[in-house]
Amino acid sequence: MNQQNDEDKAQNANQKKRPATDAEHRNSYRHPLHWRVALVYENDGKNNIYHGRTHNLSISGASIYVEQNIFLSKVLMLLAVPPAQTGNKETIIEIQCRMIYTVLDGEQSRFRIGVRFVGFKGNGKKILTDLLSKREVPKLSP
Repeated sequence: MNQQNDEDKAQNANQKKRPATDAEHRNSYRHPLHWRVALVYENDGKNNIYHGRTHNLSISGASIYVEQNIFLSKVLMLLAVPPAQTGNKETIIEIQCRMIYTVLDGEQSRFRIGVRFVGFKGNGKKILTDLLSKREVPKLSP
């Protein structure tokens, strides 16, 4: 009995030492946007590209649906922001990302990938921040 208690205490201590998961560090609201993306990574000197759509998007990361099961530590995401007015071109934002997870979403019959943004090209972060700040964030009821 004492041995079991000691093992339980050790397990609880280990759990307390574990770093918090990325999901626990979300400081930004994730907007339910379904924008086109291309995930680009280099392999043997060639660029490989996977196409998908965002499931949700914040200034710090995104959840993306793709057809293939992929997990790459680092990837370049090309985010296609739809034009504000019909007839205008979409804006492409280049974002360096770190993949956090990939899971099969049975309801969607696609893979959902979580990425954390680690760097933006040019003024991409400002563009995305401005776009997301104009979107309404639902208020939580008390």
